[in-house]
Amino acid sequence: MYDLTVLGGGPGGYVAAIRAAQLGLSVCIIEEKEVGGTCLNRGCIPTKAILASADLYRNMQKAKEFGLSAGEISFDFQKILERKNNIVQNLRNGVLKLLKDRKINIIKGRGRLLNKNEIDVSRETIKSSKIILATGSEPLIPEMFNINSKRVITSNEALEMEELPRSIIIAGGGYLGCEWACIYRAFGCDVTVVEMLKTIVPTEDVQVSRFLQTFMQKQNIKFMTGSKILEIKETDNQIEATLEGGKSVKADYILLSLGRKLNTSGMGFEETGIKIERGRVEVDEYLNTNIPGIYAIGDITGKKLLAHVASAQGIIAAENATNKNRKMINYDTIPGCIYTFPEVASVGLTEESAKEKGIKYVKSRFPFAANGKASAMGETEGFVKVLAGEEDHKILGVHIIGPKATELIGECANIITQGLTAKEVLKAVHPHPTVSESLQEAFAGIEKECIHFMGM
Repeated sequence: MYDLTVLGGGPGGYVAAIRAAQLGLSVCIIEEKEVGGTCLNRGCIPTKAILASADLYRNMQKAKEFGLSAGEISFDFQKILERKNNIVQNLRNGVLKLLKDRKINIIKGRGRLLNKNEIDVSRETIKSSKIILATGSEPLIPEMFNINSKRVITSNEALEMEELPRSIIIAGGGYLGCEWACIYRAFGCDVTVVEMLKTIVPTEDVQVSRFLQTFMQKQNIKFMTGSKILEIKETDNQIEATLEGGKSVKADYILLSLGRKLNTSGMGFEETGIKIERGRVEVDEYLNTNIPGIYAIGDITGKKLLAHVASAQGIIAAENATNKNRKMINYDTIPGCIYTFPEVASVGLTEESAKEKGIKYVKSRFPFAANGKASAMGETEGFVKVLAGEEDHKILGVHIIGPKATELIGECANIITQGLTAKEVLKAVHPHPTVSESLQEAFAGIEKECIHFMGM
């Protein structure tokens, strides 16, 4: 019998397994596909590998602006995919080695809970004192899009397409849809984003969402916001999407970016008595399910469907399996990133959420156009926006759109988690010249001490 068995080897599952092994437990992982889960194999990493190629290709086209001369610039999409696959394989091998070095047993197959201490895998019964459920999610495909056409794809198929489409409809203007829109447009595809709501990336700060849409439109990405797709059909080797109001749009393919379906069915969860609410596994602040000794982490908890959330939960669940009683951190302090051109990153409250909660705040905004490093890089679009408590100036939220946004947000997450005020943050000096100085200037703006910008 194992001390702990983890059902699912994604960014939550394998991290939980490693932490448990560090704590001296005998550990087993059951994984149907590849370790690393969606993030490593079909999500975060492969898309960022392709994005890196797209970004470099975009920048190469601006060579003359930097005083450089180059011949005709082109790309080989097969080589781009080959590079992506190599990166994924290398990282996957790294994870496998980490698990092997920790003497964690990996069992290939689809696991099914039999009871609180037993899991069936290919007719073999695995016995375990405690269990962590980490079965993840998959792209959501609403029934109306099931038309048995190879021209209807999700991000899974997009990552394996050997040829770029000439045109594509992106159904959904959330973070994933916008990332794919930027990838396809960078390589010359005609891109139309159809979003049911009035704004793209609707969970972001309104000013950030509007700025992102404006900048993407400058890249000739078309948007149809406030538009609901009623029907799709394949005609003349194209997909036609009919929208509310009678409008329609055609393209070679349609990529569905409409959310995720949580993997909580068909694995014995409910039969074992685990409480499932609206498709998600109910957990308490310690990540316990309602069955003692069974924990749940990652997407299936329905908290925030992010790899770094799953990993954080994995560590806490593994420690709680050894009776440490650690609570999960406040989900409001977890940062989110969107890898568009330009990047977007945020943590904490938006103005809208602060108003909904009745929290009085002051705000500051600093443009990257006033930052020396951003100017030197030729990436001056965007800004840093900070919200702080009206009385104590405690930092409540940071929203960034612009160069290196996703690299800057980690510092801000730490600031909010530690409950620091603007004055406390300003005790640290940021190096010059760096884009991180924009953070310092935005925090200084809360105290009306911003040096390089006179505005808000």
